[in-house]
Amino acid sequence: MTPGAEAPSEELPGPTPAAPESPADDELLRTEAEHGVSELIDAIGGAARATGPFVYAPHGNINAGSVHGGQRVHNGSAHDGRRLREGRVREGPVPEAEVQAAVFGFARPDWFDTALEKVKQEPLFLAGRPGSGRRTAALNLLRASCGEGAPLRALDSVTELDRWQPTDASARGYLMDGLFPSRPLGPAVLGHVRSLLAKAEARMVIVLPDDAALLRRLEQDLHVSPTVCVPPPPTMVFGSYFEAVVPDQRERERLLSALNRRHKLGDLLVPELVPAEVVELVTAIVAADGDPNAVGDLADRLSYRAEREVPAFMEKLRRDPDALAFLLAACVYEGLDHRLVREEAGRLLKLAGDRLTAVLPGTDSQGVEKAERPNPDFVFRRSLTELLHAVRAVRQKSEIRTDGPYAHSVEAVVFVRHRQAEAVLRHVWREYGQLSDLLVEWLRDVNRSAELTRPVGQFMGRAARWGGGRRALRHIQALAESERTTSRLIAAHALSIAAEDPVLVAEVRYHLRRWSLAADFRLRTTVAYACGAEFGLSRPDLALQLLHTLLLNVRGSQGEEDHEGDGRILLAVRVAILSLFQAGNEAKVFNQLCEWLDAEQCHTEQVLSLFGQLLESPQWFERKLAGEAPEQEQIVEIVRRALNAESSFDATCAALLRWADGGRWDETLFRAVENLFTALARRMRFGEFRLFVEMDEKGADGWPGLETARASLSRWRAGEQWEAA
Repeated sequence: MTPGAEAPSEELPGPTPAAPESPADDELLRTEAEHGVSELIDAIGGAARATGPFVYAPHGNINAGSVHGGQRVHNGSAHDGRRLREGRVREGPVPEAEVQAAVFGFARPDWFDTALEKVKQEPLFLAGRPGSGRRTAALNLLRASCGEGAPLRALDSVTELDRWQPTDASARGYLMDGLFPSRPLGPAVLGHVRSLLAKAEARMVIVLPDDAALLRRLEQDLHVSPTVCVPPPPTMVFGSYFEAVVPDQRERERLLSALNRRHKLGDLLVPELVPAEVVELVTAIVAADGDPNAVGDLADRLSYRAEREVPAFMEKLRRDPDALAFLLAACVYEGLDHRLVREEAGRLLKLAGDRLTAVLPGTDSQGVEKAERPNPDFVFRRSLTELLHAVRAVRQKSEIRTDGPYAHSVEAVVFVRHRQAEAVLRHVWREYGQLSDLLVEWLRDVNRSAELTRPVGQFMGRAARWGGGRRALRHIQALAESERTTSRLIAAHALSIAAEDPVLVAEVRYHLRRWSLAADFRLRTTVAYACGAEFGLSRPDLALQLLHTLLLNVRGSQGEEDHEGDGRILLAVRVAILSLFQAGNEAKVFNQLCEWLDAEQCHTEQVLSLFGQLLESPQWFERKLAGEAPEQEQIVEIVRRALNAESSFDATCAALLRWADGGRWDETLFRAVENLFTALARRMRFGEFRLFVEMDEKGADGWPGLETARASLSRWRAGEQWEAA
């Protein structure tokens, strides 16, 4: 098989101004760009990432006035805020030369025939590790199933399959490189793709990384069995490719005779070789053209053996800075003139200063004799392998993780002994008071990343349990009072961990209730984040009480210069409400919003904005609206109020249009939208009218509710139905 890519603290920047002078490093640690709802949901460990349009503009009237402050407009489309998000499609033809290269010398693995039968029936998911020949196998599957010479097309991983349509009627095969991580493939979308392929009489292969979590999710959610691309044995790949390169048997024997004088082929074809490395071996043998001297020490020339020898090679050069500089320059500029390489090596040596010197000299600049000592700035001082061995840890095998907006590979550091990390931290926290202060100072300025804030929060929470006493939460309160939103997110995580202690939970509750009434908006935003984190998810009733308190304290203060923190508190409340809703507390959250609206204690438009955001997670609403649920009438009424409130119309309208779009291939959602639009049409006011106009302009054939909207507009235009005041 042959081988197969705080400024203001709530932190997402608005339009970029002229670049100011760069702040000092310590200032950069304490200032961050604005966070968005989606990023905050990730940071507090919410049940699901927020999607859909979101507008954050402190002191701004989005619909009818000017906008001031740190603005962030985050829409599904780059065009009008209420327009449906454009699907991203990256598609192009697969060059015939690439197909022929994949066919050339291809060795069929054992699973190929089974995969060939599967790809004729439905999209085939083909997973494998890098170098295993996934793409080569995929092209051979498409060629075998579509016919020799059939046009093939490639799709990029950012293609959103729910928006995809075949664009070339002549294409018979589609090769897709991965799946877009932030848009998981659902059963409805897979059914949609199957129907499109059946109609076009085409095949599709989706190439995936060999990631156990991803493959397990596909099996559970889609009920499909991905095919794992296990390459044939290296000897089989060698024979097939060597025969394709050198068809004549006598010529092959001549080339191998030169090899056999110094090497045994079996020693070179070790079982762990992947097809790409076997191809390299064949190329080296053919290039030698039967000359034993040209073959030389073939084992030293093969790239897959080079990395094994690098550690010993580097060890020999540790005390030679000139050689180290020349080595690095030669690696970068291999193939160029030696004079250029030496010139660049000299420039690197000058730039490095003492950083390429392993041992500092025995005399200082004044000539005073001193003992030689290791250079602490030496860049090759300690290798990762040495450090791992020193602390009894190992580096795990590379795995693909799809959390966040894009996939990334991770080689995790883990300790040999289970829970060794916790044992070390607990020991130093209890035994070394000054070190514990240093740890807090170090971790409170951690870079903004959910990947970093979660483990830091867990450590801070455990530390509260290790310390105890009346001031167990002292270090967490310092984080909660920080100017940085990242620090307050860490505090929310830490409170969740600390609350797992049956003694500390009462203190955590006490602090959160007190902070929810505090004058400092930083403490109040921390309360909201804690309500959306694990603390609130396990105590939804208490979390909703605390969020109600926060909303009551910001009522009527929007737009006042002396309440600049209220916008940040409202953003944090929105994040917490969405997190609670997505974690399975839909009925509790919905009923609570209804109570807040009926009591008229909170600002009505704030509550309606919260409701409009919940529509971005339609599963609970569609179940209630599709049947005869008791909540159906209440949902319709709040949708009406949200449509007829200027501040919540855009988000509500956009969400309902997305429902209608998705209802084309989701039967439950189709019924839900039909029932909702039928109910809205019975009493059409200004908000419903605007929704129906939007539906009329942007709706496509097959959208549920489209006929209802157009019929209502026709009656209104004919004077049969008038808009209410």
